[in-house]
Amino acid sequence: MTPIPKNHPRPASSQRKRKFLGPLDGLLAAITLAAFAAPAVQAASYSWTPTTAGPFNWDNASSQNNWTSGFPNAVGDVANMSVNLSANQTVNLNQAITVGSLTFGDSTATQTATLFTGTAGS
Repeated sequence: MTPIPKNHPRPASSQRKRKFLGPLDGLLAAITLAAFAAPAVQAASYSWTPTTAGPFNWDNASSQNNWTSGFPNAVGDVANMSVNLSANQTVNLNQAITVGSLTFGDSTATQTATLFTGTAGS
């Protein structure tokens, strides 16, 4: 095998300079880093507090404080509505609600709990 001399011309394809970063690539990299650096949304856990006969509002309408804090309405939220009811209970959603997990009903299975759409729920 004969060595190729140093001054031997290279094929045209390898003579092109490769440009890895274009003018917008830096911006794209910054946006990508920002997306990964953003804090993850933390799911919250909520516990239902009323145990007496309803009706009650999921969204705490009419200044009801039916949850331990606020009310669940996010993809990862955990809604625990399994409490020891002293009477049958109706809960009105009143808006479209999204939760990641729902535990629902009387914890002793002696009373009934019912979810209704209310004024605009689903």
